[in-house]
Amino acid sequence: MGESRKYSCGIDIGSRSTKVVILGENNRVLGRGHFLTAGKPLVAASEALKEALLAARCKPDDIAVAATGYGRKLVPDVNFHYTSVTCHAAGAFMTFPKTRNVLNIGALRSIAIRLNEDGRVHRFRLNDRCGAGVGRSLERMADTIEIPLEEIGQLALFSKNPQPIPSICSVLAETEILNHITHDVHPPDIIRGVCEALAERLATLLKGIWVPDGETTLTGGVAKNAGMVYALEDALKTDINIHHDSEFMGAIGAALLAGESLTRESLVRKI
Repeated sequence: MGESRKYSCGIDIGSRSTKVVILGENNRVLGRGHFLTAGKPLVAASEALKEALLAARCKPDDIAVAATGYGRKLVPDVNFHYTSVTCHAAGAFMTFPKTRNVLNIGALRSIAIRLNEDGRVHRFRLNDRCGAGVGRSLERMADTIEIPLEEIGQLALFSKNPQPIPSICSVLAETEILNHITHDVHPPDIIRGVCEALAERLATLLKGIWVPDGETTLTGGVAKNAGMVYALEDALKTDINIHHDSEFMGAIGAALLAGESLTRESLVRKI
């Protein structure tokens, strides 16, 4: 690969957005990039990478690149490919070394991961078809009640009478939301009800591989939704670790693993 690769880069291509992180010495984040995937993973990866390179003040030749996410094998000129499970586990363990439980919530898929004490993946579970699309469900709810997605998390905290949303089917749940709207139910109560319903499903997923005395870390963009975090903590009866780079955790993990591969290759060359 050549010794000019002095930094490591992770590209995480999700169904909704693509994230890029460049790590430097001591795994310090030098640059981040973010771009909506919008069905064009190659364009999104290219634009997010440009943003990260600009922030890190480095050139493409300076980095070893690892890709993860559903579109990881579509990106050209990538040095390594890793699964989302491996990358989110690595990122969560680096930021919170006592983490034993990781919950990654994406737009279309959620993953529960159990870690060993050394941070290696012990077991993991994916959501089933009926539980799919937590992130997308929140987007649809925001569209239905005509409130920006970025605002619904805070609004949920103002709820005084959460309205139950019993259906796990997103289409039927949307019908129930519309029914609440026609009966003049306050939006915070609708949002809180949806958050609690989704949190219960996610808690069930994670408890299947749960380490009760271990810390729990949330990764993915939903970590920015205060209403979902609050509902998850209530459903799991535990505090949840939230990092300011939670949305970038898959990219961070990919960059970490790329850096480790660089180190191993360097050692091999010296032998």
